[in-house]
Amino acid sequence: RLAPMAYAPLPSAAGAPPSLVARLMRFLHEEIVPSTYALFIVYGIGAWVTINGLFSELALIVDDLPEGWAAASYLTLVIQMANIGPLIYVLGQRHITLRAANIFVLSLGVAAMFTLAFVWDRTSTIFGGEHSTPLLVLAFFAAVADCTTSLVFWPFVALFHHNYVSALTAGEGLSGLLASAITWIQDAPDHGLLFAPGVFFALMAVLLALSLMAFLMLDRISPLAPERTRAINTCEPERGGDDRANS
Repeated sequence: RLAPMAYAPLPSAAGAPPSLVARLMRFLHEEIVPSTYALFIVYGIGAWVTINGLFSELALIVDDLPEGWAAASYLTLVIQMANIGPLIYVLGQRHITLRAANIFVLSLGVAAMFTLAFVWDRTSTIFGGEHSTPLLVLAFFAAVADCTTSLVFWPFVALFHHNYVSALTAGEGLSGLLASAITWIQDAPDHGLLFAPGVFFALMAVLLALSLMAFLMLDRISPLAPERTRAINTCEPERGGDDRANS
């Protein structure tokens, strides 16, 4: 592979802040691999896509839910309860690797949204009232995954060159945009629903699956690659190497 280009300071007026063009050229000249940057964008999409998707789709399914518009309040409560996920991770992170945590969190989201595609409109009777129990339960597990991503995504990108942080941030921002765009296409004006809500939830599962695939590809990058420079700089030297150097 080609070695990354070294950054050479661009001439500027004394004391003047660098221009936008100068900052852009510096960004492009630093250690960035376009394919890795793109993978981090896809990886970041998995951060909040399920919660954004649930609220984007709510307006289209509210008439089929026994709670009506009160379902928004139920979903908000469920999402707040899902913050137990990050708490459990913090308490048990010594017993799980960062790689395993990422795989589990994204797989949980995929499973929740894929199952929701088939049971979102089913109900059950609780305390004499009809409720969208499968929707709320699966929304809870999907929200657990979303809420925990902040604790597992950012430590992972910290292993790479700092320029990839912007890619992860862009991906997280796209999660809401993609969910809203799919909902807009689904409810095309003058055409009714182009596809059922179950298909929408399946598409959310696909986006999460792509995020998981992007993570697995990023995780396979050699620790000696330029993208992982920060990880190398934070590693302690091997004891054997020190011994050989002193002998």
